[in-house]
Amino acid sequence: MGLCYSLFEGAMYVFVFNWVPTLAAASGGFGAFAPVQGLLFSCLMAAISIGGELYNYAFGAAPVEGIGVAIYASASVCMTLLVVCSCTDCGPYAFLVQFGACLGFEVCVGAFQPCIATHRSKYVPDAQQSTVNNLFRLPLNIFVAAGTMLSDHLPPHQIFAVCAAAHALATLCELRLAWLGRKGGVAQASAQAAGPKKVRAATPKARSASPKARTASPARSSRDRRSPQRQKKTQ
Repeated sequence: MGLCYSLFEGAMYVFVFNWVPTLAAASGGFGAFAPVQGLLFSCLMAAISIGGELYNYAFGAAPVEGIGVAIYASASVCMTLLVVCSCTDCGPYAFLVQFGACLGFEVCVGAFQPCIATHRSKYVPDAQQSTVNNLFRLPLNIFVAAGTMLSDHLPPHQIFAVCAAAHALATLCELRLAWLGRKGGVAQASAQAAGPKKVRAATPKARSASPKARTASPARSSRDRRSPQRQKKTQ
């Protein structure tokens, strides 16, 4: 799960630095691209919202692991389309194909955010989520730094090829996670990691309850001592 998070989100940040020059080259240069750049960016943001809504519908019909496989595989296909149109001449439809691939990838990004959050709540105990997230941010940051530096020295189609490979690897990791989830190995490991903490958390309550029982005993003994006196008065 952590590798899926690092690979997908790292490739996503690398995409952010490369979509503008790619679409500008497909539209005939920055002079023709600049007037519509804001409109295209708004379309990409709307695609993210659409992806989130699509995840809500898919979550009730399919397991979260299957949704993750579909997200990572679709993102890999979108990156592959960008590679193909950047390497070969797609003709007059080059801009439409590349912009459609960018929209498809942003839909995957919108579905990825709630999907990975569901993965965390399912497989990672609450007490360990911050540790796990910080641990896998290290390869994420390395991927982003390497991708942005390579953008200055490599053409865009090679950068998108690296992103497509990262998404394909994330797909394989998600398939492995789905296989382990069916066997119950991941659920058992997370339950064992969370189990001792729940037991430890329950022991102080039992200890805190014992002084109350101790303080209650002198009161009972004093009542027992007073009871003969009250009996004499009643007689």
